Amino acid sequence: MKKFKLLSILILSVLLAFGGCGKKESKTVDGKELIMGFVYVGPIGDGGWTFAHNQGRKLVEKETGIKTIFKETVPEGAEIKDVIRSMIDQGATIIAATSFGYMDYVVEISKEYPDIKFLHCSGYKRTENLSTYFGRIEQPRYLSGIVAGMKSRQTR
Repeated sequence: MKKFKLLSILILSVLLAFGGCGKKESKTVDGKELIMGFVYVGPIGDGGWTFAHNQGRKLVEKETGIKTIFKETVPEGAEIKDVIRSMIDQGATIIAATSFGYMDYVVEISKEYPDIKFLHCSGYKRTENLSTYFGRIEQPRYLSGIVAGMKSRQTR
């Protein structure tokens, strides 16, 4: 359920940024193919965080017609700026950075590229062209607290 909420937020962010793209036809802006880049902290086969984001990437491509590119296993450091520059050189005009540790670097590079739209997962810093997204987690946190309480010893 949590993965589907994350995917929905990602897709909604893309659709809102580009005014409700239709299905399956290749999208263009000013005659140029629309390309979205995804930067992943882990391998796409990890079965967790990166896997869920990659499923969202595939759905964005299938449902919107936006071409996507990705780079997996990018460390949470300055290296991300080179990865993003490479994606921009490949024509990406939207970049999704999918790890909290990328935040400060994405803020920096978003200022260098004001015409590129950036999405950052789980961060709190924004710029004119950098938005953030994250799934709702209060319900699972509440339930995990109940389970933790049930597993602990009572000390009355």
